[in-house]
Amino acid sequence: MDDLVEFTQRSEALRHHIARYSVTLVICSNGTPIEIGSGTCIERDGIFGIVTAAHVVKGVAYKDIAVIYSHIPSRLNSYITATFINGGDEDDPLDVAFLHVSNAGLTELRLHKSFLPAERFRHDISILANDMFIVYGTPRELLDDQALENNEVKAHPMAYLTVSLEKLPVNFLVANDIAIEYPKDGNIFTADGKLALLPAAEGLSGGGVWIASANKDGLWSPEDARLVGVEISWHPRERWVRGNQIQHVLPLIMN
Repeated sequence: MDDLVEFTQRSEALRHHIARYSVTLVICSNGTPIEIGSGTCIERDGIFGIVTAAHVVKGVAYKDIAVIYSHIPSRLNSYITATFINGGDEDDPLDVAFLHVSNAGLTELRLHKSFLPAERFRHDISILANDMFIVYGTPRELLDDQALENNEVKAHPMAYLTVSLEKLPVNFLVANDIAIEYPKDGNIFTADGKLALLPAAEGLSGGGVWIASANKDGLWSPEDARLVGVEISWHPRERWVRGNQIQHVLPLIMN
């Protein structure tokens, strides 16, 4: 099979698979959307919730966090009952959060989404030279502004495949951080095979950082993808995004 065709097919399979676990978060003020972030639905030891970046929800009342799980315009909801965070300020080494979902929210989300079991986490991934990374989230510029005016959210999430940097940037910690490329082009293909530009990464914060596990022995499947982190920031000039490793979320899930 042609390498480009195989890459495109694998990219699409990963995008559809990871979308099953991914949501958009909307931060509201007096019922009006003011900011967005991204998240991943996970489950550990019978506890269900959403992993995101701490700065997305820090200082926000849980009732002001709405979960968007559909591509059609969605009304705002109040499915979050508690937030547990670690860090989130600019100088903090970590920026991770876990959002607890109500029983009603869990029932509704399960109609549209799946919750990733902790067995599919992979810990301590910082730089990985022999695999592809995937970041999934909802860039702010891809929202439908007309829907927002009606207090509805029409999210257009995206997934992109990329690689890790060869070395960590200054102030990154190998025990905490993931450093991956965010190129302007080269890893996103349209249906006709042309390269597409990536949008600005605002709104991706909190989205899942995954590895494809493409070099495993035997037949590969999208189920082999592993959640390794949470996207927390990006550098528009140097074209990288930063993630915190997924193991730092685990103590929050136990609360």
